[in-house]
Formats: sequence, C-alpha cells, structure tokens
Amino acid sequence: MYKTPLATENFLLDGTNSHASSSWNRFAAMRSGEVARIVRLGYDVLHTDVDVAWLRNPLEILRASTNVSLIAQSDNKLSNAGLVWAQHVGDALA
Repeated sequence: MYKTPLATENFLLDGTNSHASSSWNRFAAMRSGEVARIVRLGYDVLHTDVDVAWLRNPLEILRASTNVSLIAQSDNKLSNAGLVWAQHVGDALA
C-alpha cells in the first residue's frame, strides 16, 4: 500500500480549511512533490480532487497533448491542483 510521506508521520490538517494555513501549504507541497517524483520514475500522472467527476475517459485527449508536460486546471488566472496532468517527457524534471 502506498502512503504519502506525511502519512508516515500521522500528519493532520489543522482544520482551518484555509488554503493559507501552514498545514494546507505543507500538504500541497508534498502532493506536488509526489507527482513530480512519480513522473521522474517514467510514469504519467492524472491527479484530481475527489469531487471531480469524469463523464468520459480523458486520457485520449490528455495523451494527445504531446507538446506539453503539464496541464492544470485554472481558477481565476491561478493554477489549481484540482486537476493536474503531468506527462513524462524524458528528462524534463531531472
């Protein structure tokens, strides 16, 4: 069973439900780091929040985007980790 680095230390979000809280920022940094680590191993990663619903398989469209290594959902001109497609493209993350 895979466990994130924070799971091995019994990490808990502080309950503020704020994206500005230190526990949320630590979680977000860990999540991004784990996606990058998996891509470096040679895998593509589709990471979504649990409230994302797929009506069709998105992989055909995402894999057709061969000229990009990262696609992220936008939210008011900012990136949003609610949907991230990270594609292994050689040594781009080395």
